[in-house]
Amino acid sequence: KITTYHGFYDILRKYGYETEILLTKKGGDAEKLIQGIDDSVDLVLSAGGDGTLNEIVSGICLAIVFGNVSPKI
Repeated sequence: KITTYHGFYDILRKYGYETEILLTKKGGDAEKLIQGIDDSVDLVLSAGGDGTLNEIVSGICLAIVFGNVSPKI
């Protein structure tokens, strides 16, 4: 499955983004992973369904509340 995302990985690397692919195995994993971000993260790409997207958004909100990241709107 991970090879599916290598196209995105290669494009981002080409334009100077340091990239990391994180995979989830069960519900709640995405939210936990994303809560660990900090202000050094410029971009988050998510592939999955509406549940994955919900976890990503919730995790980012919690990271802001806990002070790990500053809101960038």
